[in-house]
Amino acid sequence: MPGTVRVAVRFFGSLAEKLGERCDVDVAAPATVAGLLQALGLTEKTISIAVVDGIQVPLSASLHDGGSVMLVPPVIGG
Repeated sequence: MPGTVRVAVRFFGSLAEKLGERCDVDVAAPATVAGLLQALGLTEKTISIAVVDGIQVPLSASLHDGGSVMLVPPVIGG
């Protein structure tokens, strides 16, 4: 789609249980991890770690077309 960035997303933990292990997502440009979360209907509280192309990043990090994103939820328990 014009004006969008497509990224491959991999989910872990409870996110994988809810959304499946993988999907491709189109995010409105200029795309960020926070924008990706919004496109997925997730809040910032649902993510503990975001990794873009193998590097842990803040939610303000930019995304590029064809990039890969891993989203890890907070881990609770002992």
